[in-house]
Amino acid sequence: MVNAKIITLINGKKRLLYQSHTYFVRYETKNETRWSCSHFPKCKASLYANNNQIVTKIIGEHCHGTKKLYVSATGHYVVY
Repeated sequence: MVNAKIITLINGKKRLLYQSHTYFVRYETKNETRWSCSHFPKCKASLYANNNQIVTKIIGEHCHGTKKLYVSATGHYVVY
């Protein structure tokens, strides 16, 4: 499967970035994390990733396009 990347938004929140979509932690187990689309509850897309951020399972499809991401000088991401 494909690697995803954990990013920090300008407000300090952590998100998973995968194929230009962002996800928040829905729940964690010892070996993997379920991430839900940041547009939840409107968008039901989610995925599972192991502790190395390798996506192991994708659930559903996004009902929206992607947003643009800008990386600030401090390395934080801004979504717009």
